[in-house]
Amino acid sequence: MIKKNNFKVIDSNYMADKTEGVYRYLERMRDIGSAVKYIVASAAYISNEYKANDDESIISKMVDRFACSESNIKTIVANNIDGILDISHTYSKEAILYYLCESYTKTFDKIGYMHNSSKSCIDLAISVLNINEKDIVADFGSGVGDFIISVANMKKPSILKGYEIDKDYLEMLKIRAELNNVKAEFELMNIPKEKKFDKIFSEVSLGNINGESDYLASEYESFKNKVPSVRSSMSPNWLFNNLIIEHLSEHGKAVVMMNIGSIEMLRDKEIREYFVKNGFIEAVIALPERLHTFTNTSYAMVVLSRGNKQVKMIDATNIYESGRRQNNLSKENINEIISLLEEYGDNSTSVVFDELEGNNYNLNPLNYLRKKIEFDNGDEFNKIIKNITRGAHIRADELYSLFSDEPTDIQYLTISDIEDGIISDDMQYLKEIEGRYERYCVKDRNIVISKNGTSIKHTIAEVLESKKILVSDNFYIIEIDENLANPYYIEAFLSSKIGSEVLQSTSTSGRINNIAVDELKKMCIPLPSLAEQNQIAEAYKAKLKQLKGLKKNLKIVKDELGMIFKI
Repeated sequence: MIKKNNFKVIDSNYMADKTEGVYRYLERMRDIGSAVKYIVASAAYISNEYKANDDESIISKMVDRFACSESNIKTIVANNIDGILDISHTYSKEAILYYLCESYTKTFDKIGYMHNSSKSCIDLAISVLNINEKDIVADFGSGVGDFIISVANMKKPSILKGYEIDKDYLEMLKIRAELNNVKAEFELMNIPKEKKFDKIFSEVSLGNINGESDYLASEYESFKNKVPSVRSSMSPNWLFNNLIIEHLSEHGKAVVMMNIGSIEMLRDKEIREYFVKNGFIEAVIALPERLHTFTNTSYAMVVLSRGNKQVKMIDATNIYESGRRQNNLSKENINEIISLLEEYGDNSTSVVFDELEGNNYNLNPLNYLRKKIEFDNGDEFNKIIKNITRGAHIRADELYSLFSDEPTDIQYLTISDIEDGIISDDMQYLKEIEGRYERYCVKDRNIVISKNGTSIKHTIAEVLESKKILVSDNFYIIEIDENLANPYYIEAFLSSKIGSEVLQSTSTSGRINNIAVDELKKMCIPLPSLAEQNQIAEAYKAKLKQLKGLKKNLKIVKDELGMIFKI
């Protein structure tokens, strides 16, 4: 890899300033849309070659080089040659080269165009894979080549290959690898069945099976022959994982990055079951938040291999160095995580297949390592639930057509309408609702709990007979069997510190909570006698009434503050 100390100008502050200049220039070109990300690579490459050869004829040669490409870069280069020449004349070769090789993905995280692997995740993956010089190594979904370049710089595998779905990214990958002196082969994702690799890395961001490529769609049809019960809505990342297994050597190992949803949502249960029962999953590592700058999504690192009889679960969510924009994994952090793969303790355990089956093959390590809160008189929430349903899923245009500017007897409940466990009186009014939506209207004394959001919200509904409240699909509507429990007691429990912890334990980790209905039903709650419940319920109702009065008075005072100054 090209090192900073090989540059003519090695002052880091100077280089950072010049690199920022390249970034600012490119940022001004945002009006051309996402094509700017291709201009980065092509402009830097052509500009660098121009500086190196000091011959303007190199520009036409480089344009010819891109013209041979199947990507969109050939058109982008031809249409933006003036800007490319401007960059080559304005900035030094050192700044341009530094930008492409060192700061390319970092600066474009700021703009938001680039989906690249974080350095922390790559360094951890390389340690988990334990690559040696005899290994044949591949990156499935190489993006712009961060993993490939890092491996070439840190290790010396016998063969290094990068595969990419997107033709434009493949071209940028080749450019960065060439300027980093990386000896590797790069191809589009169309791998011969007989091709095997000892170590594989993959981090891909895919939308849906049919929307990505014909290649993935055909992979889905092929996999469906193995597991007929898999759904077309399944995460395409699991198809990539199946592809990885097919190309993994007998004693090979792979590391794949997956968002938390893919390892625990019910839609992927069948394919997770297939991987577990066939012994393909060696370990799952729950990673800290904010290791990537482009998303707040929580990620897990899934280790794939063959012949596994159990799955090692690692909680590494608290092993990191905090940063202002992004968290990082130091060498010490990585060593600690690697040691957890080999040891047992509070943050690591092995889970047998029977336990995984009993948890719908949920692969989130926190489900197996999180300390369960239990009560002497506790029981599953499901025992006292008479009925539970999701709120109404209504298209935005249809919902908007129902809005009323005048007060009516029908209102619409959203997450923002709940504050401090109280439903706001300022909910949106609706003109009417169709009969099919009646079942999504919350009843008096029902409990509503948010399914997803940055924080879990819940409340007990107090609905007059003459009124209706239609609930959005971001909520669960729960009717309590009042022969077994008092709804106000349940809400009092959920509002307590211990109750909040229990409720939070049903959610996925990360900034965005997501509660699966099965996890909610399994939640343990204390169930004393009805007499004791009623006593707690009455105390809660009294405080709730007091809080409503205080909030009402606060609103009056705020309104009065805004009326003091008059012209």
